[in-house]
Amino acid sequence: MRVLHVVSNTGPLISAFQSDSFGLVKEMFQIVHLPRACLEELDEHGWMDKVWENREAIRIHDLTSDERAEVLEIAERISYRALDKEPVHHLGEAEVIVLAKREEFKDNLVLIDELAAREVALEEGLVISGFPGVLVRAVERGLINPEELRKRLKICQSLGTWYRSSFIEEVYRRVKGGGLWASKEPFMSQKRN
Repeated sequence: MRVLHVVSNTGPLISAFQSDSFGLVKEMFQIVHLPRACLEELDEHGWMDKVWENREAIRIHDLTSDERAEVLEIAERISYRALDKEPVHHLGEAEVIVLAKREEFKDNLVLIDELAAREVALEEGLVISGFPGVLVRAVERGLINPEELRKRLKICQSLGTWYRSSFIEEVYRRVKGGGLWASKEPFMSQKRN
């Protein structure tokens, strides 16, 4: 199954914009679906110019009232896992998870980097990846080489994304070794059965 679209959280998009990788995202996935909460977070972080430049590839979605009711429950679950007493900190991730559960998105990949949110997304039966997984897919498809993957992750790290140097080097080493990583944590996780 070829994934044509992704439902994304804010963090992976910021990483794509920081490292000038959104072109890769568009080439691989065509359309990026965002809940409105993530659009607002991108605006708060100063990335609306990039959203506007790429508006043909980004679709914004409002949640239904039934979906909104589920968002708080999901945010509380993420908050509990993150040992954070403020579910409001996780509303963007919760909206992504709820949006991704729509029937129309059942075969789409969900881009989400935050570990507690990833755990909840897996429990909800979603196929997830983080931004590093997008770059791994780009290497596998011959769009970039392993050195370019490392360079892009280091750019994100230098701009404040929480990628440890040891993590970047592990991703680089394994991808350079020729192993396919699309089905391996922490780069991509499949639905739980």
